[in-house]
Amino acid sequence: MRTAFVPYGDREHGNMLDHVNDTVTVSALFQAYYDCRVTKRNSSSALKFEENLERNLMDLYYELLSGQYRPGRCTVFVVEHPKVREVWAADFRDRIVHHLLYNHIADRFHRRFIFDSYACIPGKGTHKAVARMEHFSRSVTKNHQIPGFVLKMDVANFFVSINRLVLENLMEPYIPEPWWWNLARTVLHRDPVPDAVIVGRPETMRKVPKHKSLFHAPAHTGLPIGSLNSQFAANIVMNVVDQYAKHELKLTHYVRYVDDITVFSADAKHLATTPAKIDALMQSALLLKLHPNKTSINKIEYGFDALGYIIRPNSRYLRRSTVRNGMRKIKGLCRSRADDETVRQTAHSYFAIFGHANSWKLQGKLVAYLYEAGYAATVPDKVNNSTFPL
Repeated sequence: MRTAFVPYGDREHGNMLDHVNDTVTVSALFQAYYDCRVTKRNSSSALKFEENLERNLMDLYYELLSGQYRPGRCTVFVVEHPKVREVWAADFRDRIVHHLLYNHIADRFHRRFIFDSYACIPGKGTHKAVARMEHFSRSVTKNHQIPGFVLKMDVANFFVSINRLVLENLMEPYIPEPWWWNLARTVLHRDPVPDAVIVGRPETMRKVPKHKSLFHAPAHTGLPIGSLNSQFAANIVMNVVDQYAKHELKLTHYVRYVDDITVFSADAKHLATTPAKIDALMQSALLLKLHPNKTSINKIEYGFDALGYIIRPNSRYLRRSTVRNGMRKIKGLCRSRADDETVRQTAHSYFAIFGHANSWKLQGKLVAYLYEAGYAATVPDKVNNSTFPL
């Protein structure tokens, strides 16, 4: 199956790939391990893997080199905040392979992405995406002197709806090395459902709607939420939309974070014609579609929702659900008398989130609660430099 829209140009771009490694090296595998353990070192599968680190890495190396590597079982569980969804956790050794593949091929795709794609790209992230939206809102309104409009769009059931055959066709021209291409296909087409290890109560698992669950996805469809390769693959898929929006529709004030698309303009009529064009492109080229209930056009002066924040002229506030979920999580940790390091890390993360908005009073409330719970917490004069000493 070939898609109707080519996002990266023709095969002439393949010249840059002439001198890449044809197969895996031990140093590359060790680097992938170091990258992987940054966030997963204290997980049970990571600790088990590190009990005999050198032997396990070399065993994995020879499996990869011989082509005998096969991904292991995934653990699946359900999270209910900020919304109900399945999370699929790969085994630690499989995560190392994900990083290995990502380290080898990511740059050749990143250089083809538009500037205003912000998810899972080094040097980008939610805060830079929000700052870019604020910049665009000022730009189209001439610093809020004239009316401006913001268009919000969202892909329906995004990760569960991604067609892996379409994704394979988008990746193939840029991975010409046979060994790496075979590894990419092995990772891409791994179906975690048949041998999944389910963690949690059955009634919790049943809270996930069928159309949002990999257990009910059609053949060759769906990527597991929770893995590096899924996040990276999402950018490859949505780059088709990005290129179309920028170069065909000429949407200069356009920002995308995963499947959330935000467009700014002083012309509301032009924005009103945009969703139908993007939806048609997505359905024909990617077998995806926009969520019918999550497309809206509003005046910028009224404020708009942006990745957990509410952006208004000259101010930025936290979404109420973000505040509620953060306070609930920290209060739960304090009531259960969680270990100090867990409370410290969680509080630091929410102080950082709060510090990027007009939330001085909110940070004070969090400090007061932590103090009453027996933890020493202070907020310095500058909101963006909150501290939480224990």
